[in-house]
Amino acid sequence: MIRTEKFLRTLQFGGNVQTASIDLHWSGDYRVPKSPSEMMRDYSDKVLNVFDPAIEFWREFENIDALVIPPGSIRLLRSAEVVQIPQDHGAILMSRSTPGRRGLLHVHTGWFEGGFNGHATWEVFNGMPFAVVIPRGQAMVQLVFAEADTATQYAGRYQE
Repeated sequence: MIRTEKFLRTLQFGGNVQTASIDLHWSGDYRVPKSPSEMMRDYSDKVLNVFDPAIEFWREFENIDALVIPPGSIRLLRSAEVVQIPQDHGAILMSRSTPGRRGLLHVHTGWFEGGFNGHATWEVFNGMPFAVVIPRGQAMVQLVFAEADTATQYAGRYQE
């Protein structure tokens, strides 16, 4: 069952509560992919196994007031809000329509398991033929909550 405003207002972790979702805002934290020369310096193979958890494709997080994303480029963004998922729920991270209509594409839908506690991180791709800017605090994605039939406890590597 998708949870609505009455339940969402009980969560107390910030964000704009909508009828059936909570908007998350960009904190100003972002990561860029390592350059090909950095990847080759760090990893001697010419072909990288993108599923190898030992390979780090991204530079460290930086913080800025406004992020310019060149055309055809991808960035990782982090939410201003700390997301806390109740153990008897899960949540789907989805694009908001406004950034999508402006050519900023959330690359994949994220899933948050019950018990997750931390900042949301998501990929954004600039599909426009020109650079775009994202100001700090911009609402970018939304969480849609669903009730689980049993309680779970997140034990993944993205927990803060």
